[in-house]
Amino acid sequence: MSNQTDGAAAGLQPVSAGASEMPLRTMAEKGGIRLPDVIALIRREQWLIGGFSLAGPLAAIALTALTPPVYQAVLMLKIDNERAKIVEGQALVDPIVELSDTGRYLATLSKLTTTRSLAISVMESLSLDKDDNFLKSMGASVPSTSLPAAQRENERREAVVYLLSENVGMLAPGDSRIVNITFNSRSPALAAAIANAYGDRFLAQNVQQQANANAYATKILRSQVEETRAQLSEAETKAITYAQENNLIDASDAASGADNGNGNGKESGGAKSITTASLVAMNSNYNGAKAARIAAEERWRTADAAAGANFPEARENGTLQSLTQQRGAAVTNLEKLRTHYVATQPDVVEAEANIHALDQQISDCIRTIKLSIKAEYTTALRAEQAIHEQTDALAHDTIEEQRKRVELNLLARDADTSRQQLRDLLTRLNQVTSAADVDNNNMVIVDKAEQPATPVSPNLLKNLLVGILAGIGLGVLAAFVRQVVDDTLHTPEDVEVKLGLPLLGVTPWVGDAIDEELKRPLSGLREAYHSIRTAVDFASGGNHQKVIQVTSSASDEGKSTASLAIAQDFARIGRKVLLVDCDMRRPSLYKHFGITKETQGLSDVILGLVDYKDACLTDEELGLAFLPMGTIPNNPSPLLSSDALTEFFAARRTEFDVIVIDSPPVIGLADSPLLARHSDSVIFVVEASRAHYGQVKSAIRRMRNHGANVLGAIVSKYDAQTSGYGYQYGYGYGYGYGYNYS
Repeated sequence: MSNQTDGAAAGLQPVSAGASEMPLRTMAEKGGIRLPDVIALIRREQWLIGGFSLAGPLAAIALTALTPPVYQAVLMLKIDNERAKIVEGQALVDPIVELSDTGRYLATLSKLTTTRSLAISVMESLSLDKDDNFLKSMGASVPSTSLPAAQRENERREAVVYLLSENVGMLAPGDSRIVNITFNSRSPALAAAIANAYGDRFLAQNVQQQANANAYATKILRSQVEETRAQLSEAETKAITYAQENNLIDASDAASGADNGNGNGKESGGAKSITTASLVAMNSNYNGAKAARIAAEERWRTADAAAGANFPEARENGTLQSLTQQRGAAVTNLEKLRTHYVATQPDVVEAEANIHALDQQISDCIRTIKLSIKAEYTTALRAEQAIHEQTDALAHDTIEEQRKRVELNLLARDADTSRQQLRDLLTRLNQVTSAADVDNNNMVIVDKAEQPATPVSPNLLKNLLVGILAGIGLGVLAAFVRQVVDDTLHTPEDVEVKLGLPLLGVTPWVGDAIDEELKRPLSGLREAYHSIRTAVDFASGGNHQKVIQVTSSASDEGKSTASLAIAQDFARIGRKVLLVDCDMRRPSLYKHFGITKETQGLSDVILGLVDYKDACLTDEELGLAFLPMGTIPNNPSPLLSSDALTEFFAARRTEFDVIVIDSPPVIGLADSPLLARHSDSVIFVVEASRAHYGQVKSAIRRMRNHGANVLGAIVSKYDAQTSGYGYQYGYGYGYGYGYNYS
């Protein structure tokens, strides 16, 4: 029993998402639909879905019988990715389709077969718009003869074009370049003729498109050639004018810098100008002057630093050498004289004077040589400086000229670019002109269309399959729509999710065998109410004295059975229980106790016509006290509002542990809200697959507005088969041990 109690108590808590599956509408409100919910829906609506499923094939059979036969002619066409390249230049205008794009290319061609322009071409080639025969053979309506001739002809023409576009097609398998052009018609001969015409016109259109592409390419290239020629002439004129205005003269060999016709000539900016040539020559002179100055400076420094004639130029000077030799001879002579004569001897004095004179001449000669060397150095220095100044001036002029030549280079390069572009365009123009004369096609007809022997439609098997699928689909859709608009409470979760009430328990559908099931131990119904009683006892506060009212939103939902079963189960566990039938409209509890409807009871006690003890009945086996309804009053409201009823329940509270009140339905009556003043808790009985959300919600709101403490709800008469969830769903709520109610 403890396990059952725990399970019942747990039933008061909201059911978790994984505890059990919810019906479609409830799950949709919670943000998801699961496969078991869809299966349950299909089970509930099996007759609706079955009806649609049967109607679909019947409609398909009728449609097949009433539809005239249609024949399809097929023309086989081979399409290559590109045309054969016969002459150079076709690659410039012929499209080249990569192997990876073959499928897309064929799909594009398939779309082209349904174009209006191709339909008009086929119509005109077969003269289909000249009379009404084509429209009649296609089963289409012909324009009214009452229309003006021009308007009638225009309408016929538009109708023919529409029928041609609608009935032609191209089948392009992805693994082959063989495609089929098809045409559907009620006439097999007409279907073949039009399919062949489509093949011929499709090939002709492809060739014409190629010719148009060649003509367009030629036109564009000629336009570009003329434009490029003008650009070249303008660029050359600008370059020549700029060179003349800035005196940019080429001093190099003209032959070596000329353009040889291949665009490989010298650029103007790289030519050798007069200024540049002068700078080169002057720079060479400067280098020579600088070297001469350095050499002269070195000679001068050497001579200036030398003592006496100890430097190269003095040693190499003839005059100085002669004077030196003469002095040597004079010195020798003086030495000889001094050996013979005294210092005052005139010959000695004369010889000394001669040496002195030679010394003076030697000094003068050395000085003259040094001055000559210095003069050479000074001359070389001045020459270097002069040449340097000229070089700087020429360098400045050269830099300025180079700046101008950069601009000339740009102009020359523009001319070269235009010249090369013109050469390329002329080459392409010649190639395209040659390719334009080639009539080449990448499509070829493999097999002409022949008259089909059998129709392609209507196809009975295909129509039956479509009818079955459509019927099932519509049936399921209708079931879904019906479920969306249906607010019936089918499952226990509907009570919790939609009504927001704790679920006290679920009772199975047992038909009319209610009394037998309640009396039989371990029956599904009795076990269910045992679990419900445990949940009610736990939720209402345990063993203390309490008054429990049982009601429903409408009649025949099982509230009286619930009142009886709950009271009996309380009595079985040793509680002192009073069951009161307060349904003063349609009492039914008397049937379960084997008494008549006229037996005195509650109404007689309140009116004082009989004493409570005389009216109260007792079930000796269970110790259950039962107070029947008694005489049905004409207007129950005054009785239910009387102080006598309040005093009655106040007195009974002290005598019994539990008082169970079987009250009338809430909707349309004031009885249950009035009885709610005397009860501690109210239990709502909701019949599965019968009670409606709006009705029950309104009943609960009304009871609460009168101060009722709504304890929870009982889902009664729950048939797992009707709900669509099968046996496992029902068993999960703890009833039906050993029984399969699905």
